[in-house]
Amino acid sequence: MTIVAKFGGTSMATAASIKQVAAILNTNPQRKICVVSAPGNIPGSDKMTDALLHKRRQSYGRRTMSLLRELNQGYQAQLVVLAKLLELESEQTDAARISFGEWLSAYLLAQVTGWRLVDASEVIIFCNNTVQVNIVWEEHERVIIPGFYGYDADANTIKLFPRGGSDITAALIAEKVQADLCERWTDVSGVFNKDPRYYQGAIHYARLTYPELLAVAEDTFQIFHPEGITPLQMAQIPLRIMNTFAAHEPGTLIQ
Repeated sequence: MTIVAKFGGTSMATAASIKQVAAILNTNPQRKICVVSAPGNIPGSDKMTDALLHKRRQSYGRRTMSLLRELNQGYQAQLVVLAKLLELESEQTDAARISFGEWLSAYLLAQVTGWRLVDASEVIIFCNNTVQVNIVWEEHERVIIPGFYGYDADANTIKLFPRGGSDITAALIAEKVQADLCERWTDVSGVFNKDPRYYQGAIHYARLTYPELLAVAEDTFQIFHPEGITPLQMAQIPLRIMNTFAAHEPGTLIQ
């Protein structure tokens, strides 16, 4: 059995949450592929993607160094991260710079878990208005892949999916490897009729069909990017929405 696990920005926001993600991955050997978003919101700091988008170098630089220190990453790791950032900034495109957030999440999680980091530019290829998925790892390997971006073969540069597109990355990879399950880990315990972070008594859905998920997501808050649903639905791959911070809870199964 192969599970593709996708972790959102709240799951990757702090050193503690990254360690929690690592623990979740290591509890189930069937989780073989992990896709991650950029570090999300924390008090007193921008979302990493927003800081990169608006060229707030001090903000994303400080956030990067803080995560490295808190995860006990030494001088060598700091050099690797700095070199990657300078490489992406030198391309002088917004897409290249913005992709650093997802790459950083993947690098840090790979350091913590010991899994192989596979860059999304090797996996997701935009070409002639299509998206191709390349499998560049061995079947026995457990890999971590940055979401949200890939390589534009026509323009010879990095290209982004729409905002929230790490879900699309995970769905396309799950379709390509014929995964048995795609997991989407976030900060709520599944799908509700209203956002449970703001509404007490929100009704939880234990199971939904894909058409039902689309209807719920349109009426409430977005729990999975709509463009990521079609590949999973067409390939008949179940999707489970789960809470990184309450991993024991069953979440919502969509199929």
